[in-house]
Amino acid sequence: MISSVITHFGLDLNVRKCVISTFAEKQNIVKFGDSILAFNLQSLYDEANRDANNVCDSEIEFISRKSLPQSDDAFLEAPKWFRIENVACSFIDMVGSSMIDYQAHPVTSCKIYQAFTGNLVHVWRAFGVGFFDLKGDGGFALFDGENAVVKAFLAAEVFRSWVDLYLDAKIQKITKSNVSIKTRSSVHIGTVDVKRIGKRGTQNQNHVWLNSTINQSSKLLNIASREEDELIASEAAYKVLKECEFINLSCDCDIWNGRKNRLWKFHEHEDLHKYGLRGGWHLKSMWCQQHGNTYMENIFDEYGIKLA
Repeated sequence: MISSVITHFGLDLNVRKCVISTFAEKQNIVKFGDSILAFNLQSLYDEANRDANNVCDSEIEFISRKSLPQSDDAFLEAPKWFRIENVACSFIDMVGSSMIDYQAHPVTSCKIYQAFTGNLVHVWRAFGVGFFDLKGDGGFALFDGENAVVKAFLAAEVFRSWVDLYLDAKIQKITKSNVSIKTRSSVHIGTVDVKRIGKRGTQNQNHVWLNSTINQSSKLLNIASREEDELIASEAAYKVLKECEFINLSCDCDIWNGRKNRLWKFHEHEDLHKYGLRGGWHLKSMWCQQHGNTYMENIFDEYGIKLA
């Protein structure tokens, strides 16, 4: 087999010893340098079957925690999952990225993506994010502890306001075009399950987050408008957020008949019913340039929040 593979690839037979010496017996792989020359597919199937049978035939144990685990705390090989209640999940992504990829120079696109995602992480960390993961032009973040949903909301609202006030104009300047970006974001709260998947002793490990909370938050993001910046809160999240006047009502810049306006509007979405959601509370307004800082301070005081 090895000789035929070497001949097929037009390699001198004198390298046979080199090839044989790099034969990975456990994985049934024949290597020459970094190239795979032969592969035993059935062996891979067998190994995967053994692992799947072991997992599926084992009893899964859920261990309750009050806070999100640190990077190395979650179980790896044991059939145990951490379960954490009252975790706020927020998804945020960029609207308009496809036009940037199409119209902007690759170097400019890299700058835009770095400015967007880099400062998204910066804002999340400022509000005490417990875990985050980036995918392309956005990502999701998890917040735990007291006032988790308020911190998730504040982080999303600060970031989308910054993009609208500053980053969008900067992008139009460096692209010398009318390319405009917006943000979509969602906030939900519920229970999450987590464990690590991967191989012990290597860096090839990743967290797997389950339960409906994260999936529902991603579905809420999908109903946000692509035409204008919009934040969507689930009914569970809004139940908490509506108790604060500085989150729920407008500032003095938006008064009608002597009364402040209610900023949020509920819309039912049939597409969400199959995911256990009736709809979402939509917010289009952002932090007012005149009163936004004062409102933030009032929210911090009301909930005892301190930035990291």
